[in-house]
Amino acid sequence: RDDVESRGLGDVYKRQRELQKQLERLDDIHESGEATERQEARRCDIGETVTVLKYFFELESLNLKK
Repeated sequence: RDDVESRGLGDVYKRQRELQKQLERLDDIHESGEATERQEARRCDIGETVTVLKYFFELESLNLKK
């Protein structure tokens, strides 16, 4: 891997961690029953993004093992 590609993956991984923290906070609000409609929509959007990023990194780790 070249440095640019590695740096790009590092940025994506950092973004995934930030989104995971936001999702955990929104999950807490959801579980308290006090989430607004906007927070619920954001929770769904972030959840989908986090799932896609996790899948991407799983595929990436498989490619590195080849």
